[in-house]
Amino acid sequence: MKYVEQVKSFILLFLVLLSLLFTFLIWNYKPNYLTTEDTQKNREVVSEEKKLLAEVIKPYRLLFSTEGGFKGTSSNEEVDAFTHYLNKLGAKNLSIMDAPISENEINEMIRTKSQMTMFFQTEVPIQTLYEIFSLEEARENEASFNRLIIDWKTIRENGHAQLYFLSTNDQSGYRADLAIPNIEAFEQLFVEKPKSLPAYVEFERQRNLSLYLVEEPLKVSQYEYYKDEIPVDKLKSILFEDPAIAQKTSEGVQDKYSDSMSQLMLDTNMKVMNYVYPAAESSAPVTKYELLKDTFDFINEHHGFTGDYRLTSMNTERRVVEYQLYWQGYPVFGSTEPLTRLITTWGDEDIYRYRRPYYLLDSEVFERSIKELEAGKDIIEHIKAANEVNLSKVDDIVIGYYLTENVEKKVYEMEPGWFILRDNSWTPLIMELWGGNEYGLE
Repeated sequence: MKYVEQVKSFILLFLVLLSLLFTFLIWNYKPNYLTTEDTQKNREVVSEEKKLLAEVIKPYRLLFSTEGGFKGTSSNEEVDAFTHYLNKLGAKNLSIMDAPISENEINEMIRTKSQMTMFFQTEVPIQTLYEIFSLEEARENEASFNRLIIDWKTIRENGHAQLYFLSTNDQSGYRADLAIPNIEAFEQLFVEKPKSLPAYVEFERQRNLSLYLVEEPLKVSQYEYYKDEIPVDKLKSILFEDPAIAQKTSEGVQDKYSDSMSQLMLDTNMKVMNYVYPAAESSAPVTKYELLKDTFDFINEHHGFTGDYRLTSMNTERRVVEYQLYWQGYPVFGSTEPLTRLITTWGDEDIYRYRRPYYLLDSEVFERSIKELEAGKDIIEHIKAANEVNLSKVDDIVIGYYLTENVEKKVYEMEPGWFILRDNSWTPLIMELWGGNEYGLE
């Protein structure tokens, strides 16, 4: 028993030293940040490149008001040429315009000479202008716009153009100054180049915004391309924290992958996916800019903009943002959604729902034939004669593509035709109702 006290003292000393050792290790612990960074760098992606925000906030039409009338284009090359030029310039002096701005006043502004109007399908947060135009005053501004007018009437007097950011929904507007460093280069692009563009006509509507359609019949290419798709393992790696534990079940053409927190559903026939993460669901208030940035960053992180996808719809109450597929400058539509859209529902600092196609636009796209579409004035006359569409309820009428699958040839086909925009939804004008072909004239 005489050694008991010595043993107790030794054990106590050992425990004290062990405690000091653990404390020292905790204080001096440094996580392996390099490993974390390497893991992020090696994260699965579904395409080769990321996008810039300006690349998904692109207008679907440019309309020039010239001395010879309206000229316009939806061409990718033309839209990119003008937007890239403008994005290099710095805007300043953002200020609010007198409100409200009526439909007639907006029409008058658009038809004023020496101006170009950019048409956007949905309201774009003005805060994006901080990134695109380096417009400092836009950083905290929560307003939005869906028409951007560039007015260069006074460019020879003061070396500046005027920018007008108009919202046709709430009839509000902002203006800003755009300094033009090289007037000759500006006029070559904005005055001379539009002379070679297709002519457009304005269809006025009483107490409503005008419609602008191409004046002459337009020849548009039909395309087809071979089917390709994003591998399922990549989708699982992107969406699941641990893809290995996601369990698969199948029923008909639907495959489901689930873990304890989320579920990924694949329609293997239509090649569309629906992912849901219920734990992230949120109804907290959010600004348009925050919602746009969160969804854009989420998709961009895995290089998910696998084509020319553009911002097409935003709903802050439902926290939903949609991006529409475009091809050769024209919107692409399918028989069901999300066949040609990326549809995101943002939750509490994470994605709540993510619906999209997982087919890919293969590089082997080839032109099948040329289709001639009717002139805008003829489309308007067909609509009036058929009495199937209320023109006062139409937001716009545009040329687009209808995406279909040719099962026998194992290809996707893009058929051009006329579409109407109504309540943020595009509908094909079925020409056979008026004695023509389904999406245009051969």
